[in-house]
Amino acid sequence: MPFPPTQPPGLGLSLGGSVLSYRGPLLDFDDALFRRPNEGSYLIDLSGTVGWQAANLRREGYDFGELLTLLEGQRTNLAISSETFSGWAATAGAVVTAAGATAPDGAADAYDIFTNATNSRVMSTITLGASILTTLSRWVKNNIGDGSSRLQLVQKDGATTVDLASTATSTWAREALRAASTSTGGSNPQFWHRGSASAGSRNIYTWGAQLELGRYETSYIRTAGGTVEREADQLTWAPNEVPQQLREKASKLRVGAWHANTDLASGDVRVIYSFNGGADLLRLRHDGSSVLLEAVAGGAVKASKAATYARRTAFDVWVDPVVGRVAVGGVWGSTGTPWTWPAGHFRLGGELGGINEFDGGCSIPETL
Repeated sequence: MPFPPTQPPGLGLSLGGSVLSYRGPLLDFDDALFRRPNEGSYLIDLSGTVGWQAANLRREGYDFGELLTLLEGQRTNLAISSETFSGWAATAGAVVTAAGATAPDGAADAYDIFTNATNSRVMSTITLGASILTTLSRWVKNNIGDGSSRLQLVQKDGATTVDLASTATSTWAREALRAASTSTGGSNPQFWHRGSASAGSRNIYTWGAQLELGRYETSYIRTAGGTVEREADQLTWAPNEVPQQLREKASKLRVGAWHANTDLASGDVRVIYSFNGGADLLRLRHDGSSVLLEAVAGGAVKASKAATYARRTAFDVWVDPVVGRVAVGGVWGSTGTPWTWPAGHFRLGGELGGINEFDGGCSIPETL
């Protein structure tokens, strides 16, 4: 643990009649139990290089612009051939070539997709029901031409498309078509890489196709001939590793999310951390009109602050149970009711024993 051995967590250290409070991290990753029973991807540097971490190993990377631990809920990539586009159907002049170009994760397996008309496309059919919100994503890098193309979801009527216009550059970039509904109809929806809305020939390197349920993308899940699930990250500490100071005194941490506040809808809950279960936690919640940062103790909201934040951008979260207030980005909300969180297990990045995950990156809580 990071505490001086002569100073129990949450207590002052007496020196000649004065009291010095402990300052610093309130938990230690080495004392935590981490579980994710399958591999996970993350950005290993600020230039956007994708790395892979094996099952049950914590991911600490730069997905949110600074070094944070990536903690996500369960997601499944429904695009069954996410890197081998030769398995997708090509039509109207589109040509798929295993180019051997270096992909974002360093492997020489990026594909080249050639289109020569506005209707040139490669496509994959996804088995999904009606009116389901999906998010499509892919990495692109320009090869020949002006780099323009479209990322599309064809809805269940087999005709209506939800579009994202794309312009690939000389460096790899991940793009996302968010909150695209499958709508209604008798067909299954399709994931399309399509030619630009303007005529012309283009060659674009493509890698890492993903179609997942939800309003926003999460970390990439690679597939090869079938859907692949990534289960939730579970990062927890036993009661004896959770200091009194974290439960009762002011603290802070850095967080960054895959979602912006505008990506959430009424009733959505994203739990930053929790004590024992769903009755004692720090969360983001959409109340029907806006997103709030809320401290909940004993099942009751003790303090709240309107939360505005951008996708994949880290910000400060402050918590002060003594005064009864919380802060977003260094701005305190109104004073509520002081509280104390109970002793017990602690989970960072989700609800302990519950279904509400965070879908983002978190630092270790520290004293404030």
